[in-house]
Order: sequence, then C-alpha cells, then structure tokens
Amino acid sequence: MAKSAPTKPEASLWMPTGVQAAKIALSYFGLGCLWILGSGWLLHHLVHDETLAAWLEIIKGWLFVSVTAALLGLVLHRYFREIRRAARHLQEEITALKQAELALKQTEQNYREIFNATNEAIFLHDAQTGAVLDVNDTMLRMYGYASKAEFLADPIQDSSPLYSIAEAKRRIQLAAAQGPQVFEWLARKKNGAEFWAEVSLRGSQIGGQARVLAVIRDVSSRKQMEQALRLSEMKFSQAFANNPAAIALTRLADRVVLEINDTWVTLFGFRRDEVVGHSARHLWLNQDAAELLLQELRQHGVVRDREQEFRKKTGEFFTVQFSAQILELESQPVILATLVDVTARKQAENTLRERENQLRLFVEHSPAAIAMVDKNMRYLVVSHRWIADYHLKEHNLVGRSHYEIFPEIPQRWKEVHRRCLAGATEKCESDALRRADGQVDWVRWEIRPWRTATGVVGGLILFSELLTARMRAEAAIRELNRTLDQRVQARTAELRASNEELDSFAYAVSHDLRAPLRAMNGFSQALLEDFGPQLPQSARDYLGLIQSSSRQMSELIHGLLRLSRSMRASLQRATVDLSRLATRILNDLQQAEPRPAMTWTVQPGLVASGDERLLEVVLTNLLGNAWKYTARTPEPHIQVRGHAPTFVVADNGAGFDMQHAAKLFQPFQRLHREDEFPGVGIGLATVQRIIRRHGGEISAVATPGAGATFSFTLPASASPDPQAPIPAPPADDPLRAAGRRENQEYGRAKNPVH
Repeated sequence: MAKSAPTKPEASLWMPTGVQAAKIALSYFGLGCLWILGSGWLLHHLVHDETLAAWLEIIKGWLFVSVTAALLGLVLHRYFREIRRAARHLQEEITALKQAELALKQTEQNYREIFNATNEAIFLHDAQTGAVLDVNDTMLRMYGYASKAEFLADPIQDSSPLYSIAEAKRRIQLAAAQGPQVFEWLARKKNGAEFWAEVSLRGSQIGGQARVLAVIRDVSSRKQMEQALRLSEMKFSQAFANNPAAIALTRLADRVVLEINDTWVTLFGFRRDEVVGHSARHLWLNQDAAELLLQELRQHGVVRDREQEFRKKTGEFFTVQFSAQILELESQPVILATLVDVTARKQAENTLRERENQLRLFVEHSPAAIAMVDKNMRYLVVSHRWIADYHLKEHNLVGRSHYEIFPEIPQRWKEVHRRCLAGATEKCESDALRRADGQVDWVRWEIRPWRTATGVVGGLILFSELLTARMRAEAAIRELNRTLDQRVQARTAELRASNEELDSFAYAVSHDLRAPLRAMNGFSQALLEDFGPQLPQSARDYLGLIQSSSRQMSELIHGLLRLSRSMRASLQRATVDLSRLATRILNDLQQAEPRPAMTWTVQPGLVASGDERLLEVVLTNLLGNAWKYTARTPEPHIQVRGHAPTFVVADNGAGFDMQHAAKLFQPFQRLHREDEFPGVGIGLATVQRIIRRHGGEISAVATPGAGATFSFTLPASASPDPQAPIPAPPADDPLRAAGRRENQEYGRAKNPVH
C-alpha cells in the first residue's frame, strides 16, 4: 500500500529566494556603510587620540569583520543545515514517490486483472469520437477475437440499421453528455453471429480526458428464457382459452372467480360477466362435498379426478370429473380447477353396465348351455342350462378354470380352444365326451372367440347341447317307426270304411227325406192349382207355408250334403284363376236375378293354388251372399280384389253387427231374419271348412248398413295364361251342381210361385 506524502518544512526551515537574498545583502551593505561612517564620525568627534583612534579603527574593523564573519557563519550554518534537512526531506519524498509509483503500478495491475477477469465485456471509448481505446479479455472471448490488435484491426460491422455504428456513437455521446445509459443491443461477433447484449454506458474523466466506459453483458440466454416464457405464456393462454375442458381460476380466500375459459362458459351457460368477480359456491350441487373437497385441497395442495355434480344456468344438473391445485398468482393463492363433463360418459357407463347385466342375464337364463371364458379359460359367466346339463350346481364356476372343472377334456378339444383363441370359429354337430365317471355324453358344440374394444381376442364363448337324451329318443323313434306303417294302414282302412258308411248314410238320409218333401210340395202345389179359387184365403196361406217349409227343408238337406262332401272330397290342387271364376259366377247371378243397378269390379290376375271345384263353391257362397245382402241397397256394388295369398270379397249391402261375428261361420247360425234375407246358415260354414282344408283362414269385417268384407288366404301359384279357357265342369260333379242349384233356388225364393 503507498505511503503518505511527506509534510512541508516548518517556518524555521525557511529558505530565502534570490530576491530575498539580494534584499538581505543590500540591507547588510547599508548597515555596514552606516557602521563604518557612523563609527568613524564618532571616533573623529569623540577620540582625539590618534593612536587610540587608530586602535579603535583597527578594533572597529576587526569587530565588523568578526560580526560579519559571525553573521555569515551563522547564515551559512543555518543554510547548510536547511540544505541537509531539505535533502533529507527530498530523499524521503523520493522514496515515498517511488513507493507510490510502485503502489500505483500494483493498483493498475490489480485494476487490469479485474478489468480482464470480469464476466462482462468492457469497452473504453473516446467520448467525442466513440473510438475504442481499450477492451478487456472478456470482450475478446465474447466477440471471438484472439487479441486486442486483431480486434482493433478488424472494423466492426453493423448488425442492422437499428444497431449501427452511428447509433452506437450517438449513444456514447449521449452517455458523456447526459449521464449513464442502459439499453439492449444486438451485437455481432467476429464470425458474424449475432447475440443480444445489455449495454451500460457511463461517462468519466481519465487522465484529464473525457471517456465513456461501456459494460457489455451477454443476455442471449435471458432473452431466450424471456422468449420461451412469452411463448409459454402464450401457449398457456391459448391452452387455457381453447382447452376442451372447462377451466376456472378462483381465489382461495373467498372463492371468487378470477377467470374462466370459453369451454366453461359453454358448459355452464353463463355469460363471462355473470361469473367473473362473483362467488361460484351456488353452482355446487352438494355444498358439503364442496367443503370437504376444499379442505382436502388446502391440506394437500391438489385433488384429482373427483366426480362432482354442478348446476347449469338452466337449473340442469350434470356430472363432471373435477381436478384442482393451488397456485401462487400475484402473491396470493388461487385454485386452478379443471372440469370435464362426464355426463355422457356416465350415461355410457350406465348403459354399458345395463348391457353387461342384460348380457349376463341373457347368458344365465338362456335355454341353451352357454359359457363365457377369458383367454386363460377361466369362467366369466355361465348359463343355468350349462350348470344343469353338466351337474355343476355345487361348484362356484366364476373365476375357475374350465380345465379344472372338466379334467377329462381330451387333448383334441384343447387344440380346438387354442385355435379359437387365435381367432378361429369351430363347431361339431355330434361329438363324444367321456366323463370322469365313465359315462359317455354326446355333445353338439360351437366355439367362437369374443373380442375386446380394441379388436383383440379376449376369450371364448362356448355353446353346447347335450344330445344324449335326444339320441336315445331317436333310437326309440326308429324302433317305433318300424311298426308305425302297419298301424297307419290299419287306421286308414278304418277311417275309409267309416267315411264310406257315413257317405252311404248321408245319401240314404237325403233320398229318404227328399221323397216326402217332394210329395208335400207337389200335392200343395196341386191343391193350389186345382182348387185354389174354391179355397178360403187362410187355406191358401197354409198351403204356401207348407211349400215354403218344404223348400227350406230341402235347402237344409242340400247344405248338409255339400258340407259333408266338402269335408270328405279329396283335394286336387291346380292353378285356379279366381278372377275369371268370380266373373262367371257374377254373370250367372245376374242372369238368375237381373238387377239393372248392380255393378261389380273384379281385379284381374287373381291366381291361387287349390281345388277348383271347392274354390268355386267358396266364391259361389261368398258372391251369392253379397248379391243377396245388397238387394235393398240403392246402388249395389261388389268387389273382388286381393294380392296372393290374400283375397277379398266386399259389398256395400246390409252388413252385420261385429258383436255377433263369432256365430258367422257356425252351421245353421244366421244374423238376419228369414223375412229379411232367406237362407239356412250352411254356406259360410262350408266356406270356412274348404279354406281351412287348403291351409288358409277366413275372416270378416262389417258395419250395419255399410256392407261386409270377407278376406281369405290361399297358397299362391304361377299365373295362368290369361287367354286359356276355363274348362266346363263335369255334368255329374255334385259340388258344382250343388252351387248352381243354390243360385237357382235363391232366384226362385225371391220370386215364389203362389
């Protein structure tokens, strides 16, 4: 450390200057002259002895010389003493100066080391020109230079117009004139790479010259961090705003909402200004659960994936998956809450559970033997039939291995299981399984893999059916069938004989009953013709009743015969054109009972497969009834339509009450009085039996006064040639003859002869 500078000599050590020395010499000269002249004048006036005066002159001279010598010696003594003292002080000052110079050099070296060792680059600029006077080693490393000479020889290039050399000089001059300047600068290295620097300029006086010291700090990492922070903030802002989950920032102290994102607004249905700045407590459906969740959040700082229920603006409740954590925002704790609407997922989960339960119930209560196993062949669910078929009631199957329950499973079945677990589906119509107790069961089985949601095989579904009992029954049936043909032939012969006896009886009854009826009717007619004018009116009326009753009895006999024949006659199936058949029957009815107002519509192309004779009886009865029951209708109309296998006969006649429809197809049951519409009640019963013999059904719908519609079904067949003529029925065909007689008798009933 440099010593202190030497102090100045005291006043006694004063050294005269040249002028002062001249003044002292002149003063001494003056005093000497006065001494000589004064002492001489005194001696001249006071001493008159010349010898004494001469001695006194000598003494006076020597006295002057002695005084002068003494004074001169004193002066010289003091002068040399001062010179020695000054020399000593000068030596001390020289020593002090040398020490100060050494201290200065050490200080400069220390400052240079500090100058070079600092982490910041330092430039020393001329305040006026901006020229670089000095740089430190950190600057050389920072800018990529090997030495100061290299740097000073390499002119600095502009980074950009905003960071040019001219702008740098302006800022240097500004720092010298106005004070320190701090700013960011885009600097360029020797290799042309640019980096951000924080520049601090400060003016100072160094060696009497105005200088500006520039301290450069590389802030590229900080700029990158700031940029990354801005990017992170931007990403956070975008993630917050555009997150598909509802997000809210809430102050922990009072639970006031600070911010919400658009998804939150959409989910809850509130406007932003209705929520931000207000408490959200009222949105929690369960306040107790909310308080418990808040306590846990305060204790642990975070809660995750809790299902909570909230209330929308509309009052609708919904379920969310709630997660939250406590953050520090502007030195105050806030809650960052994320809400994901899981209402649809909950509904889907409930639906899935319901379907799983339904599937489990379906499997368990299925009438088939079904088992569902995982890929390790462990039972997941089995049907009750599986448990019953394999006598497993005492076993709890779920979770246990299929091979544990059935240790007797052969190796070939295990191979089948492995192939099915690889994705195959296999089945067998009949396979033998030898049980552990030695019993052999015959099984029909099918094995299919079931897959997870990702398409991976999750296990197998085993379908099985025990065939042992059925195979035993089939064996018994085969044994039974060996004797069945004989029994059938015997039963058929019995039925044929019974039918022949019944047919003979019917013909006999018909012949025996018809003869008396014809006699009664003939004799009554003869009486009216021969003795009618002579008989009283009451007698003629009685004869008319006898004739009417005999005709009705004859019709009943004909109906019974037709009903019997329709049940016994064998079916001769062929393709029947119902459209042409219905048209011919309607023409016959028009000839039998002409009606100018009657109209009908027959849909062409109505075709069925059946016995043409029996189907003619069906249409004769249905169309005859339609003709009969439209007799009192002002504009009667009959329709025949349909589309195989369903055909319809409809009219707009008298109709009937549907409450009595149950009696419609019963023999001898009539829904109208005899005086309204004649008949015996056999026709529709015959129609129903013929339709059922063909494998069909017949039904009727009617409204009193609005007509009736009869619908019947028959097997469909290929359409016949529309130009092919319908063959004429044989003259001896009893069914056709009965139909024609019924039409003729219906005409006579409408016009009786009295």
